[in-house]
Amino acid sequence: MEFSVLKKVEKLHIGTVLTDTAGGITGTVPTAIPGTAEAGFNTNSKVETYRADGGAYESATAEGDLDIALKVAGLPLGMLADLFGYLQNAITKVLTIGTPVAGDKFVQYRIQKANGAWRYVTILKSKLAFGEQKTSGEGTGFSDVSFSGNGVKTIFDGAYVRMMDDDDLPAGTTAADLANNWFTDIYWVPGAATLASIAITPTSNALAVGAAVQLVVTATFTPSGTTVVTPYAAYASSDVAKCTVSGAGVITGIAAGTATISVIYNGKIATKTITVS
Repeated sequence: MEFSVLKKVEKLHIGTVLTDTAGGITGTVPTAIPGTAEAGFNTNSKVETYRADGGAYESATAEGDLDIALKVAGLPLGMLADLFGYLQNAITKVLTIGTPVAGDKFVQYRIQKANGAWRYVTILKSKLAFGEQKTSGEGTGFSDVSFSGNGVKTIFDGAYVRMMDDDDLPAGTTAADLANNWFTDIYWVPGAATLASIAITPTSNALAVGAAVQLVVTATFTPSGTTVVTPYAAYASSDVAKCTVSGAGVITGIAAGTATISVIYNGKIATKTITVS
């Protein structure tokens, strides 16, 4: 299959994959990238035919790697640093491009079909890198930035890409629903409950040096209620010298002082200040 760049593309968004397990896939709230010029992917699949008895006897499709290409009309250096983990000096504002340190990314955009309807696309999991910055246009100085990358299958459902057309929607879902929700989550499902908030328990903020406590993260959905999402959340401590938190949500007191524990699930953030004594 040859590479084909998709035209009439807009609303490019890029986010970071937080978790990808058999139980689900989660990500940050994606960042809107202004000035989308091109977006496309190529599955590199091949159809091979075994010939016997004087003709085509059997055919099979072989999967390849997913190639990704993006182009935008310029990009602020601060956004480039945030998206790909490049280093930007806080004082001089100089950006140093080296090996990206950011994690797996998901890419979202929409393309207009020949009939005027919109197709929404999410490339679920990929490694992206800054490819090229160039100036074009005779005497005009137009500038654009290119990115390239490779997609991988998710652990959750073994998929590379999700797509949905706003002229072929399930009952009860409108084109406005799709437009308003697709770019808010890595894996929005039509008709599914909307994540309203997350909460952390236990409520106590006190922790003794050497003690460990398991956090429990509860997500509240509308209209369907609450569910525990502890294994699928991401955790961070503002001061690991005072209090650490594991990937499973276990906090441990290290030394007297305070630290803020941040919990992220599907773009929602909750914090808890821990006092260690």
